[in-house]
Amino acid sequence: MLRVPPVPDGVGNRMRDNWLPLLQIAQLAGVKWVEKCNDAIQELEIKRKAETSALTTNDLLLDIREVLNQFSGPEIGSRELLERLLDLPEGDWHTANHGRAISSKWLAQKLRPYGIVAQRRNTGKVYMMADFDETFRRFLPTQTT
Repeated sequence: MLRVPPVPDGVGNRMRDNWLPLLQIAQLAGVKWVEKCNDAIQELEIKRKAETSALTTNDLLLDIREVLNQFSGPEIGSRELLERLLDLPEGDWHTANHGRAISSKWLAQKLRPYGIVAQRRNTGKVYMMADFDETFRRFLPTQTT
């Protein structure tokens, strides 16, 4: 029976489970192949994390602006904003949360650094449309219509 080969540091549990079968095959092929696999895993994990990070900053604001441009009213429900983001045909929001779809909590965490915080209402949490204006002006290119 094979022992479980070590997976490089910094690889999360789910990704570790994904890489384990390949590492076990490499282990059968020899130490050289285990080293090559570990190098590849580290490179791919670094790239994956960088892509996820880049996606979730500017692209989120661009897509929110697109959603809000098609919405009227002083506020939008947190759930509705989330659903509209997930419905965007060009959006990658079904995998932006570590390979899973974004959630209301994820969205709140990404918007909080910009000073955008959902307000509580009897019907649920809502984002004020005006709260996005300054963030869009500061961080996004001017929109042409």
